Amino acid sequence: MPKSGRALGWRAPATEAIQPMKLLPLLILSAAVYTLSARGDTFTLDPTASTLTVSGNNIYVGMFAPQGANSLTTSYSGTIDATVTANSITFNSAALAAAVSGNWQPAAGGAAGSAPADYGITFAPPYTGLAYAAIRNLVLDLSSNAIPTTAGSFDSTQISIAASSGTTDYTGPLGSGSIDLTKLGSGPNGAMPGILTMVGGIETLTIPISFSETLSVVGPNDTTATFTGTMVATEMLPVPEPGSWVLMLGGLGALLLFQRTRFRRVFVKDSLLL
Repeated sequence: MPKSGRALGWRAPATEAIQPMKLLPLLILSAAVYTLSARGDTFTLDPTASTLTVSGNNIYVGMFAPQGANSLTTSYSGTIDATVTANSITFNSAALAAAVSGNWQPAAGGAAGSAPADYGITFAPPYTGLAYAAIRNLVLDLSSNAIPTTAGSFDSTQISIAASSGTTDYTGPLGSGSIDLTKLGSGPNGAMPGILTMVGGIETLTIPISFSETLSVVGPNDTTATFTGTMVATEMLPVPEPGSWVLMLGGLGALLLFQRTRFRRVFVKDSLLL
């Protein structure tokens, strides 16, 4: 008599070892989907809808006040480089250039006189007309890690903002000079959620802005400047190239064929152990 034995049985579906060539359909499809979904986008600012207003104070001479009409607000132009996927946006860089809003005091380097500037600042009484500051050649940069998007909305507080160009020229009872704004480092945006929408093949990026910089004018960290407003930028979405669609359809077809032959059921009759 046999010492032991095993009955006929139905073995669970066996999965064949995946050979390198069998990964090819998946690789083709993945490459096609990535090509169609992950895009390097360049958004162009709309100057008519992109403005920032500066406010703040100096501990010695008080609150910011305008030198003239609209001297504390200006428009911006430039571009935003971002990577957009189906569920995230990454800000790679930006060049947001402030427009000249008028001729404001002081001149470059804090010298006497006035010159074109993006912002013109004086201070509340009793220092009105005694102390001046002018922000010139201001260009802002944006950067971030991947920020999740939900129904087009994203957390704009994850964006870092820094000046890639710009100076603040100042003069007053306590001295005059110029501050290089690029040496201040980056700071977080503190505004409301941003929005990414698409209508008629045009993608629109709306970014509320609210960030502050601390400057050392006469004494350490004696001045705070806060910029608030909105940046609105658009991009005409490109039509996917025919090669991308061919790649995707080819990968999908190969994947379907692969799925049909991937699994097999094996009915095994085991030998009796003697």
